[in-house]
Amino acid sequence: MKIYNQFKINSIDYSSLLSNQFLIYEYLISSLIKISKIDKATKILDEIFISLRKNPEIFDKVAQRLISCYLLEISYKDLNKAEEIFLKFDSIPWLPDFTVSSQLNIIKNCILFNQFKLINFFWDYTVIRDDFDKGATTKSSHNSTNIGTNHLTDLLIYETSRVENMNIFTDLLALAFKNQHELNPLKFLKESTLKKSLVINDEEVLIKSLVYLLNFENSDNFILSFIIDQGYKSKLSKNQYLSLVVDYIPPKLYTKFISSEFFKQCCDDYKLIDDNIYGIYKIFNYIWGFQPITPDVKLETEIMKKLRHYYRILFSEMDDLINYYVEIPDQLKEFKSILKQKLNA
Repeated sequence: MKIYNQFKINSIDYSSLLSNQFLIYEYLISSLIKISKIDKATKILDEIFISLRKNPEIFDKVAQRLISCYLLEISYKDLNKAEEIFLKFDSIPWLPDFTVSSQLNIIKNCILFNQFKLINFFWDYTVIRDDFDKGATTKSSHNSTNIGTNHLTDLLIYETSRVENMNIFTDLLALAFKNQHELNPLKFLKESTLKKSLVINDEEVLIKSLVYLLNFENSDNFILSFIIDQGYKSKLSKNQYLSLVVDYIPPKLYTKFISSEFFKQCCDDYKLIDDNIYGIYKIFNYIWGFQPITPDVKLETEIMKKLRHYYRILFSEMDDLINYYVEIPDQLKEFKSILKQKLNA
């Protein structure tokens, strides 16, 4: 408290202290909790709130950072206590929500210690928020600030809104697959299609997700939506991604899949030198075995029109002079030959 009182006195005379006061409060609250001075941290937080409520223009933004800092630091010491404090703060109508990133970091702590009940608790509160995507991808960091007075120098300002990366969701799924009685993978997978920031960035977990979904009856439409959704989010190129997941797309869904904008982009974007064509190759090889592709005459006409576009794009890329000296395997040569036949038919 001596440092806090000294700061309040000195900030009157030093504008640099005053302009950084709330960042310093974050650091102070965090430091006190780290050394188990939780009561003192709480008292300072209360005093700041009393002062802040006189300034409604900045209250929500500053209060959100401070309570998020407070809760996150508590979670490093006691996750159950963090749940208790969360509920207490959440019940106070004039307090803002905690930052999404602080909640995700708490969930990360819960994952590390296999705290299934708390994972479900914090996740369910967080994922439904309208600002989830914005908050999940926000990274806020503050450089060390040289305050330069009365021993308050080079403070490392505490970060409350930084999410190291979105491995949190991937880790959550991986844990859910191992503990399906405690965590519901299907729920998480469904939520991933509703939130742009929920990306499965590990190939093994992605494949486990697809295998898991294939075990459900009447899940075809969701499987296709899920595959396309993750494809748009993936850090892989579209064709690299398609080649990774194509073995897990039920062939009965190929007709729908080739009619999707995602598949069109796979064909439009294909580059002979850079891309893996296995995904496109497997789907075309399958549908070429069926004439007609579908008994629906109107749909058949639409699909054939799209296929001719795809054939033209792919053949043009393979036949481009820039690729003249590129050596391709016999299987791909045969594929190119079939494309030419289809175009000339």
